[in-house]
Parts: sequence; structure tokens; C-alpha cells
Amino acid sequence: MPDYQIKEWNEENYDVTKNDFIKEAYQLKKWAFVSDYVRFDVVYKYGGVYFDTDVELLKPIPKEILEQKVFTGFESAGTVNPGLVYAAVKHDSMTKRFLEKYEVLHFSVNGKPNYITVNTIVTDILGASGLVQDDSFQIVDEVAIYPSSVFCGYDQDVKEIDIREDTISVHHYAGTWTKRTKKQKVQACLKRVFGVEGYRKMLKFYRKIRKNVRIQFLKTTRKI
Repeated sequence: MPDYQIKEWNEENYDVTKNDFIKEAYQLKKWAFVSDYVRFDVVYKYGGVYFDTDVELLKPIPKEILEQKVFTGFESAGTVNPGLVYAAVKHDSMTKRFLEKYEVLHFSVNGKPNYITVNTIVTDILGASGLVQDDSFQIVDEVAIYPSSVFCGYDQDVKEIDIREDTISVHHYAGTWTKRTKKQKVQACLKRVFGVEGYRKMLKFYRKIRKNVRIQFLKTTRKI
């Protein structure tokens, strides 16, 4: 995108104490949660395109997408993730709704971090306006949401990059605000032993069994 200006927002050109949520997140050194609010505030005031720092743009964003008033994307888990990309014209009404949600939130609750993610907030607000979480292209209140193959480029099931013909960018999911869980360690070990495709088959088999067990449990409880 050679014709675009890239601007960095930091403590020198942005007030990280302007509301309780980002002030508390900043004090606890939870930088990712500070940016959850800042992205919407900056885009609302100036218009533009936001990416998380671990997003890799593979090719220019097509003109037909840039012509949308607002656009973002699904991640493969089925939620909307404005870290993949979030773009809007300035003073957009939906962006303002996201900001207003943060205005009444606190990051520190009884001295503990409130790890509500930006994905949850955005997906819930769009869901109230009719969003269907089926990873399909749809426009909700003038917000264009693109399938995960377009702006995610990552398979969250197996935690591997998944680039397809329509992929514009890849979110590498650095997850700097999280710690590696036991589940992730086990997953990495299984992929090393059985390979990515082998692990994918195991995962599908596990989910099938789990689904069948749940169905059987429901049948049993109904009889009772």
C-alpha cells in the first residue's frame, strides 16, 4: 500500500489516561487492552485502516473492499476480530458504539484484570444487530464482515497459517498478552508427532465422539 501513510500511535501523541479502561490497563502493563480502545478512537476521529502489530499484509487491499464504509473480518473461530483489520470512515456510528461500550467499562475490577476481549465486545454488539456467526460475508449496519480466509489467513484449530487464493493478510497470533497454556503445549507436541494433517484428523474424531456423547447424554436426561 505505497500510497498510504503509516502512523504509529504511542504515549507521545496519545493520552493513555483518557478513560478508566485504558488507564487501568496501562497501569497493569496490559498493552494489548490499551490498543483495544485506541484503535476505535483514532479511526473514529480520522478515518483509516487499523491492523494489529502481528498482521502481515500479503497484497494491496482491493478497491471494492476499500470502498466499504466500514470493514473488518471473521477469525476462524467464528468471532469478529477487529485486530485482523478494522477500517472506517471518520465519525462512523458503529465505531462510536464500540467506543461508548468501553467508556462504561473498567479493566481493573476488585484489583484484578477484567480480560474482556475486543473480539467479544465487537461480536456481541454486531450480534445484537443481526450478525450470523457462520464465517460468511455479510453487511451489518453498514459494517462489512469478510470471511476468515480473507483477513485472518490462520487456522485456529491447528494453530497454523492457512493462506488461500482470496487471502489478503495473515494474523500471526503472537498473543503477547497471554501465556502459553498446557493445552497449547500438548497441541504442539501432538503436531510434532503426528503432523498437522494427522492432528487435524484426531481433532475431528475427538469432536465427533464428544458430540455423540453429548447427544446421548441429552437423550438420557430427557428420559429421566
